[in-house]
Amino acid sequence: MVSDLAGYRYQASHPETGKAWPAMPEVLLDLWAHHAGYPHPPEACLVNFYQQGAKMGLHQDKDEEDFAAPVLSGLAWRHGHLRFGGAARVGKTETLNCPRVMCW
Repeated sequence: MVSDLAGYRYQASHPETGKAWPAMPEVLLDLWAHHAGYPHPPEACLVNFYQQGAKMGLHQDKDEEDFAAPVLSGLAWRHGHLRFGGAARVGKTETLNCPRVMCW
């Protein structure tokens, strides 16, 4: 995903170098095959890196063309928590504490 003054979007090449993104790592393809339960391979892989102490607020990813396709999320960190909410912007949320290296 690219983020600039035009907004967020997926594109096939790096916005500065123009080079194609590298192939999706095999470990991620294996996780998709094991967890997604979807007949087609993933089309994109988004990797975010956050500095220590950074936070991301509740949000919804709604850029997919086919909402039947799952979004598989994985997190790697020293410790932290995930907060899950429903489809609406209001309502109860649940928190998953992840003191280990990875959560899927």
